Amino acid sequence: MQNYSFLYKYSIQFLLRLFIRRITFDVIQLLKYINMNYLYSLTISLSAIMIIQSCSTTKALNSNKKYTFPDDWYGTYMGTMNWYIGSEKRAEIPIKIEILEGNDSNTIIWRTTYDSTKLFPVKNIKDYKIVRKDSLEKGHYLMDEQNGIYLDMKLIDNTLYSCFDVVNEAKAKTTRLVSVDKLVSKNLLYHEVISYSEPDKKTGNEGESEGFTVKSTEKISTQKATLRRTK
Repeated sequence: MQNYSFLYKYSIQFLLRLFIRRITFDVIQLLKYINMNYLYSLTISLSAIMIIQSCSTTKALNSNKKYTFPDDWYGTYMGTMNWYIGSEKRAEIPIKIEILEGNDSNTIIWRTTYDSTKLFPVKNIKDYKIVRKDSLEKGHYLMDEQNGIYLDMKLIDNTLYSCFDVVNEAKAKTTRLVSVDKLVSKNLLYHEVISYSEPDKKTGNEGESEGFTVKSTEKISTQKATLRRTK
């Protein structure tokens, strides 16, 4: 009788362990299934968000809407600047542009912060001002670097353009730059600075009656970024 009792007890324990193992296996499979579906759904959702953002950026870049300078430009914009020397990417640098109201109606604060600490010891902050003067025609501004340097700027179709030369007297070297800042939407600012050396190649149509010479260069560098308004 004791042998039957022992056998009965052992059988019950065996079946119970078997049942627990089966339940555990089913639960694990269910969790895997849920997890895989969750990851799949998450991947699809993230892909959709990226596509929507890409389409929004492309649409904004192609927008022809007119904005009022400086009222529609005021704000803080942040993003990553891509620095290219020729066709080679030199670095990716976090950048922040603050466009703020100045002390009077003819002054606009234009502060640019480059977080270039991965390349240089400290951040590079350019605390400039854009100045409006009655003597200048509509759309003509001056960028005051607050060190005695003034750069002419022209506002054309939501875009600020500035073209200037930087002359190194000691090395007798001239670097030419073109700065472009375009407000492409209420929340999107495109920034680019193109620099190139003084043209050193000459070509032309000397054989024609009104011959002319064209100078060009292949030494080009660009720093560009699409920045989003943060506030």
